[in-house]
Amino acid sequence: AANARTEVYALAVTLYRMFTGGAFPFGQRETLPLSRLRPDLPRWLGEALAQALAPSPTARFADAEALARALQIGLSSGPEDAARPHRTVPFSPMQIWKALTFIFAAAFLFLLLSGTK
Repeated sequence: AANARTEVYALAVTLYRMFTGGAFPFGQRETLPLSRLRPDLPRWLGEALAQALAPSPTARFADAEALARALQIGLSSGPEDAARPHRTVPFSPMQIWKALTFIFAAAFLFLLLSGTK
């Protein structure tokens, strides 16, 4: 039966595929950690997606709003302590990932809330 945790899982699958280029292990019990496929992404993003993709629905975020809050906290946490390579481009890839994460979370929340009237 579909519920909020099922929708969180579906959104997380979409985000996981977006960040990994479609590498989602359908049919397997657990997914590969995002950091193994994309070490350039922030740790908080991988942790949030891991929770949203938990095999047990009770271990997932309760709803999309809780997932969005976790993503927002990650976005506002600032740069990670891990050493980053010297930037040779005029923009920060972290800023792009933050913006994409926020846009997708906001769009999902808008669709979720507009469909519950």
